[in-house]
Amino acid sequence: MQTNPYASNVESTRDIDIEHHAPEGIEDKDGAAKTSNYRRRICMRCSICCGCTVVVLLTGAIVGYFVVLSIVIRRSIADFVTIGPPQSEYCSDELALNPSNLTQYIRWPGCKGGVVKTLQDFDSCGGTCFSSNLIAAMQDFNSQNEFRKVSLRSRPGPTGEQPLLTGWWLPAASSSEAVAPRIVLQHGFTSNSNKYHMQLKAFFLRSIGFSVLVMNLQDHCYSPNSIPHTVHWGYDYHYSLLGAWDYAQNDPDGILGGKLPPSKVGIMGLSMGGFIVNNAFGAEPLVPAAWSDSPPASPLLAFKEGASRQLPSFLVDILLQPVWQKVMDAAGVDLMLNTAAKNLPRGPDTQRPFALVQNKQDTTVFLENYIAIKHIVAAHPKKYNLTVDWLIDASCNGDTHAVLNVMYPNMYRRKLCKFWTHALNVPGGEDSCGLSKLPSLDV
Repeated sequence: MQTNPYASNVESTRDIDIEHHAPEGIEDKDGAAKTSNYRRRICMRCSICCGCTVVVLLTGAIVGYFVVLSIVIRRSIADFVTIGPPQSEYCSDELALNPSNLTQYIRWPGCKGGVVKTLQDFDSCGGTCFSSNLIAAMQDFNSQNEFRKVSLRSRPGPTGEQPLLTGWWLPAASSSEAVAPRIVLQHGFTSNSNKYHMQLKAFFLRSIGFSVLVMNLQDHCYSPNSIPHTVHWGYDYHYSLLGAWDYAQNDPDGILGGKLPPSKVGIMGLSMGGFIVNNAFGAEPLVPAAWSDSPPASPLLAFKEGASRQLPSFLVDILLQPVWQKVMDAAGVDLMLNTAAKNLPRGPDTQRPFALVQNKQDTTVFLENYIAIKHIVAAHPKKYNLTVDWLIDASCNGDTHAVLNVMYPNMYRRKLCKFWTHALNVPGGEDSCGLSKLPSLDV
């Protein structure tokens, strides 16, 4: 009997085939065990691979989260509490700007700043929002009326600090009273006394018989830097405003025309300045009335709304708290120490006049803030009388934040006249404003 020289190889090959493939129908006493081992090894390999994939994905997600978190934190700190060029824009000594010459140099909605613009330029860049009538009237008025730079101290803050503040004293052109009533104007976030919002409101008020003190917060414009050198929001800014209110009332330097009773000195602000006004109004019972234009209800709400403009909503929900905590840490102070919800309910039961102004289209301070503040005021009818509740839907050359004064100047001036003459008990009431003698400012 001949032997097959390849038999051992055939058997070996058969064994290998059975081990790897275990085809059905092949009788082998070790087949079942080998098949089971094979399947076990395959499952183990799959489990390891799947586990590795999950680990890699989780690691990538965690790393991605912290990368995004780091980027958002840096951006948020820079945007929300860092003092930068916007706070000192138009304030350098080299420019030598003052109320008599800044009107045609500063930025207006649709019209770039940093260059002197002609009235024809304003007719072009102002579009349907505003015309050169407004600019010409403001420039003429400011060039013919007095102004003076003043310095004053804040009221003592939470730790006793009293930063030095600077601003413009802008007396009324004329008044029905021997000494004109006074309004302290508070600028907003990334703003100062020399930007159009403040200067335009001051022009309105002065032209209808109210003297104005436009003050700069610490770290802004002419005011010296503070420690920490950050935007303080609800920490101590209302003490700065109240320090200016004290100054406007008491005339300690003897340059305002003499002392006035508290009932003759009001406060007014826009954006973050409106937020500061709300805090000061609740904290100081002797302030007779307040005008708040486009105010955030709280820094956290303003921050959340800013984040929602740049991030998907799911990321805002995930990142809000950890990012906000880092922003608070970077600020070095408690930004939420004073808010409308905390301070306004503290006011006296004297039904003081309150004005609230808001644009529905505002993409900087959303409508939610107006609703929240109005709710607080409405919840305290013994404390506040909402005599001006002005909500409008408008856009000015793409700007939507606090633009009612530039879009509707005649109406804004008229509402200021009615509100402040009644709130400060001006003799003659609205007639004292002389509105019929003033030039039209509308387009």
